[in-house]
Amino acid sequence: MMKLSFRYRFILSFLSIEILFISLIVFFNFSSQAKLSRSLIDEKIQTGGTLFAEMAKTPLAVYDLGTLDNQARSFVHLKNIVAVKVFDNQERLLSYARSDTTLNIDHFSISSGDILHKERAFRVKIVPIDIDGEILGNAKILFEITESLQAIEKNRNWTFFLIVIEISISSFIAYIIGRKLTNALNELTFYAQRIAQDEQTDSLEIGTDGDEISVLSETLHLMQERIAERNATLNEAVIRLREDIIQRNELENKLIYEKSINKTLVESANAIIAIIDRQGVMINLNPFGERFTGYTQHEIASEPYFWARFLPMQMRDKVVGIIENAREGNITESFQNSWISKDGEEKIFEWSNALVSDEDGQMQYVTTIGIDITEQKERQRELEKAKEAAEQAAKAKSDFLANMSHEIRTPLNGIIGLTELVLKTDLEPTQRDFLEKSNISSHALLDVINDILDYSKIEAGKFDLEYKPFELNNVLRNIMSLFEFQAHQKGLAINLEVDLIESMMIGDPLRLTQILTNLVGNAVKFTESGTITISVIVTQEDDNYYHLLFSIKDTGIGMNTEAQSKLFQEFSQADTSITRQFGGTGLGLAISKQLVQMMDGDISVESEAGVGSTFNFTVKFGKMKLFSDQPIHEKTVITPERLNALQGSRILLVEDNKINQIVVLGMLESLDVIVDIATNGKEAVELAQTMLYDLILMDLQMPIMDGFEATKVIRMISEYKEVPIIALSAAVMQKDKELTSAVGMNEHLSKPIENDALLETLVRWIKPKEIFFKKVEKVKKEVPPVESLKVVIDGIDMQSLTDRIGSDSERMKRYLLYFCDEYEGIEFNADEVETEPFKHLIHTLKGISGNLSMEKIYSLSSTIDLSDDPKKIQSLIPELVILVNEMIRNIRMFYQNESSLKPDTIFSAEETASFIGKVMEDLRHSSIIQEGRVLTLEKMLYTTYGEESCKTVIEYLHTYQYDKALEILQKISGSVQ
Repeated sequence: MMKLSFRYRFILSFLSIEILFISLIVFFNFSSQAKLSRSLIDEKIQTGGTLFAEMAKTPLAVYDLGTLDNQARSFVHLKNIVAVKVFDNQERLLSYARSDTTLNIDHFSISSGDILHKERAFRVKIVPIDIDGEILGNAKILFEITESLQAIEKNRNWTFFLIVIEISISSFIAYIIGRKLTNALNELTFYAQRIAQDEQTDSLEIGTDGDEISVLSETLHLMQERIAERNATLNEAVIRLREDIIQRNELENKLIYEKSINKTLVESANAIIAIIDRQGVMINLNPFGERFTGYTQHEIASEPYFWARFLPMQMRDKVVGIIENAREGNITESFQNSWISKDGEEKIFEWSNALVSDEDGQMQYVTTIGIDITEQKERQRELEKAKEAAEQAAKAKSDFLANMSHEIRTPLNGIIGLTELVLKTDLEPTQRDFLEKSNISSHALLDVINDILDYSKIEAGKFDLEYKPFELNNVLRNIMSLFEFQAHQKGLAINLEVDLIESMMIGDPLRLTQILTNLVGNAVKFTESGTITISVIVTQEDDNYYHLLFSIKDTGIGMNTEAQSKLFQEFSQADTSITRQFGGTGLGLAISKQLVQMMDGDISVESEAGVGSTFNFTVKFGKMKLFSDQPIHEKTVITPERLNALQGSRILLVEDNKINQIVVLGMLESLDVIVDIATNGKEAVELAQTMLYDLILMDLQMPIMDGFEATKVIRMISEYKEVPIIALSAAVMQKDKELTSAVGMNEHLSKPIENDALLETLVRWIKPKEIFFKKVEKVKKEVPPVESLKVVIDGIDMQSLTDRIGSDSERMKRYLLYFCDEYEGIEFNADEVETEPFKHLIHTLKGISGNLSMEKIYSLSSTIDLSDDPKKIQSLIPELVILVNEMIRNIRMFYQNESSLKPDTIFSAEETASFIGKVMEDLRHSSIIQEGRVLTLEKMLYTTYGEESCKTVIEYLHTYQYDKALEILQKISGSVQ
């Protein structure tokens, strides 16, 4: 055996010792490293499990699975965490998350050792989740330890490498290195333990050589920081979660409180409250609804539209339709209908509905609240019955007042008429005094009756205002004329102050006159000295209307405040002493107030006892342009020359009513024009086809063919393209004038026809005949003088009639007696008020009464003519019949008392024959017989042929039946055609 030197032995010994030492170190290192690595792996798994248990316990405690899933997903994204499953304490799976979808945690069994799978190492850990010892569940976690094992293997290789190095270098260095390695590992172990115990440690100072120890040290340090950050985040999350739980508890308590209140309100409500879903199922009904219907909520919700059986049969489709419309987003917010209970009890409910929609605007359900209004409806019906009874009573009262007023007025008119006739005779002073007082008392009584009649009309709603053109200045002048004499007798000054730019207006001049008469009459009555002032100003003006303010100021007895408060009440005056002293019904101001209000105005009074009073009232009148859109012609100046230029003109009068024919012919007879008459449109067309007329006066409403159709046909005749056609009608509304213009009429003359208006129209439209502009000396015909007779007939505005037809009393008599013959015994059948003959008769009566200035008949017939209400017309017919019969009696009574014909001239037979011959010749040529010649003829016939022949011929002449008059004259004169 070779002996080694000491050196080698030393070296060998050293080496042996070193190898032994290194072997020991390696063994110790391997053992420590394996133990440390396993410990680190265990600590990491334990730390990870603990971390997840802390993360999962809070959401698991509140059973917040969403948060639990989020925590699980966040956890598996940590390093070395592959998968995690969370179970509750009943082993039910609550959450599952994994970072590697190729691995299934269920394929790995639970054990304390490593599990190899496809060259990868894993370990499964079951971690209990508890709070204060109470197990909430557990988590099954799959950790991957491949990297850790690889690190251990790598460390082992490095160790062998170090052994080789250690053998190659000095044992001292090996010893130092080994010692250093041992110290570093001890520090790392201590550091890891402190981390495992979650204790706060200082940073580990091992060095930064980049070896495994340094890397491991840095990794552990980084792990400590991450764990600290996670703990801080988790603590913040726990704090926020605690706050959220508190807020949620507060909200839940609030919702529970509000739900309790709502439930109490719904259950205690004395109304039906229900919820209906999209399918028509009443998913909720409050106890009141259950008690009324007799069904439970469960029964009602058992099928769609079960609740429809509560509805009356005729209402079911309509109410079901409300729910169907709600599906389209349309909701009927309120309506009324009945519900019928299981026991047959029926009540009326007023329903309020609301639509509840989802985020997409689709209907979810309809809420409805039904309030019982049965008693309210019954009270309403009772009130309606009471109102109807009151209206019937008021109507009966008004009808009674109207009938009584007419019954009293009829004999009173006779008394007034006879009294006035007697006053025209020679009387003793005492008799005249008695009769004049009787006449004044009769007129006072008539005024009272008229007030009662007007009041009854207004109260019954039968009082209608007219709407026609009038000149305000004329109305004011009439008022002044009416009261100037009375004021002068009392020593009063009466003044008129008018500030108007335009006097022509549209309204009811008669009722304006009535208001002014009442107010000015009161001023004269209650004023003993001083002045009465009537003033009119325009307070407002627009394109269509004037707003006027009338003031009547006096210096009379005045009134205190209490008296003023009673002033406009029915049957009331300032005090009873005034009634005794001055008389009156107390209706005048009440009627005036209502008339003013009907004219869109108001009336008021300012007064001081002992000083005087001022009555103010406002009214609204239309402008002339509202009355017609016909061209407004400048006023044509009527001169004798222009009237002479009309001589020889041929005019066609188309009029079906005899009286209207007479009136127009009377107006034309002084013009020496040729007038042909057609009684309907058909005759007018036939005459127009055979004769060229200079002008046609066309009535509108006629039998067979009316004026509109006749005008259309005549305009189709080539010669009549430019011939003026003038409409004659009592219809003066805008639509009527538009129709006349549309069919080709040139102008519109309204009935009653004014003489000046007719003459002006003829002058404007008829082309003058040149021959008549030459100066010619007209032969004056000797006409016997006509004895004038003052005509006063109640119900006729004599001034207006005179303005229209002239002052010839014989002509007036002829017209009025013809009216009596035409309408005597007039009757109306209430069932015929909607027939055309009735409407035509009323329209004709309206025109005739207007032409004859029968104001009350004209006003009432106008109201009937314009009304479309059959009941209103039927209610007005009796009053119209009374007025017509009363008018006929007044006319006949007046002319019965007229002196009989007393011829004061003796005519020779030659004079008589010659005069009759000339009249017959004129009749053959349809020339108009002047009134003076008619009177002369009447006297001749009366003297020569007796009363009977005279009466017949004159009647035919008065009615313009010239052919029949000619036939009789031929017979009595012995002439033959």
